[in-house]
Amino acid sequence: MRAIAAYALATVLLAGGSARAAEGDCDTDADRPLSRPFAVSFGLEGGLAYFSENTPFGTDTNIGLGLAPGYNVGLRASFEFLPWLALDARGLVMRNDGNTFVDEGSLTTTGGLGAARFTLPLRHIRPYALVGFGGYHMSASSDAARQTQLVNDSVSAFEVGLGAVVPTGYGIEVGVEWLYSHLNDENLSTNPNADGGDPSTLSVYAQYRLPL
Repeated sequence: MRAIAAYALATVLLAGGSARAAEGDCDTDADRPLSRPFAVSFGLEGGLAYFSENTPFGTDTNIGLGLAPGYNVGLRASFEFLPWLALDARGLVMRNDGNTFVDEGSLTTTGGLGAARFTLPLRHIRPYALVGFGGYHMSASSDAARQTQLVNDSVSAFEVGLGAVVPTGYGIEVGVEWLYSHLNDENLSTNPNADGGDPSTLSVYAQYRLPL
């Protein structure tokens, strides 16, 4: 009788262990919590660039009247201290063409920024906000037919942004990000009605994330 009871107990324990092992095998990387808090990521981005004044959406005032929406391309890197906290860096190039309000021409903006990023670490999509500081150089160029009113300038900037990133597996992440750069003491044109403004970008990006 004792032998039968011992055999039955061993069978139950073995079955329970097998079920737990099968459950573990069904888990995916997305289902497991992040076990390593530190990570680095590197990526590329590109999208829309436009200038506004006073607010991120004031394209009908100041330099927003003189520059058409253009494009941006850039590099990005991040260091994650915690799943919700990271230090980001960006390098950007933006190009915007002038119109008759500033006698045509174009403005090429190059620069970079550093920012603290705060992420809501959800499983499938991770929204975030960032704040930081940057610097930019605006380079004006004229058409052959006429001299533009756009001018060169180099300034610092305060940065704010919103975005969301989606893990796709194998360390690859894709996302979308809106960034507003408030330029400090800028002078972008000899036209007093179009001498100030701030760039914004709306970008899509892909990056590789490496846990450390």
